[in-house]
Amino acid sequence: MEKREPTTSRVETAKTWEHVEDFVREHIQQFIQALLEEEVTELLGRTKSARREAVDATPGYRNGYGKPRRLTLTSGTITVRRLRVRDLNERFVSRVLPLFKRQTKEVGELLPQLYLHGLALGDESINDPGEQLILPLSGTRSFVVVQARAVFPPSTC
Repeated sequence: MEKREPTTSRVETAKTWEHVEDFVREHIQQFIQALLEEEVTELLGRTKSARREAVDATPGYRNGYGKPRRLTLTSGTITVRRLRVRDLNERFVSRVLPLFKRQTKEVGELLPQLYLHGLALGDESINDPGEQLILPLSGTRSFVVVQARAVFPPSTC
């Protein structure tokens, strides 16, 4: 007797519990990129590829994108591309993603706390690579959970 195969195929979705963080990071990246696009559209007064309406319209035009830029958030690192704008009367500085900003304020406050808890040089108190540290973010009521990825050898200093 011949064995029949099911007529419906099993489609596995990428939006499973194991991939939730990647899914969220991807949507945050798309959101920030859309904010950057909207900021330039507001500045120039026209959408992408639209011509100036009048001779005395707002100066400037889009000139592609800059190099991909990594931005570190408390949920991970994302990559965004800043828009380049040319022929303005003054230099364009984004309010969404200012020049030379590579991490959010919360991450900047978190790094000294991680250092104090011994994650920089290794701490004998963290014995298990899966151990979690719960660190409060200063000035807020929120906190971040950091999971140790590896056990560091004790410092020899």
